[in-house]
Amino acid sequence: MEVQEKLNQQGFNAGQTDGRWGPHTADAVRNYQQQKGLQATGELDRETLASLGISESMTGSPSGQPSSSSGGTSSSGQHQNTQPQQ
Repeated sequence: MEVQEKLNQQGFNAGQTDGRWGPHTADAVRNYQQQKGLQATGELDRETLASLGISESMTGSPSGQPSSSSGGTSSSGQHQNTQPQQ
């Protein structure tokens, strides 16, 4: 959820701050990356997390995408969480 909060605070529409990885969050990440001169993949990587001021330990996996132990993907293949629940 921290990723969505940070993106929304900076004017990137990540949608509802619900901890779910969906199309709004991916678009917001991609737009953020483009504006900051990062590789615009729409996925969280170390550079993007660092730019947002988020440590990797808060995301559940080194890539920033949820691991299977922190939500994984739904049957539709969309990521469910941006970080583990606390």
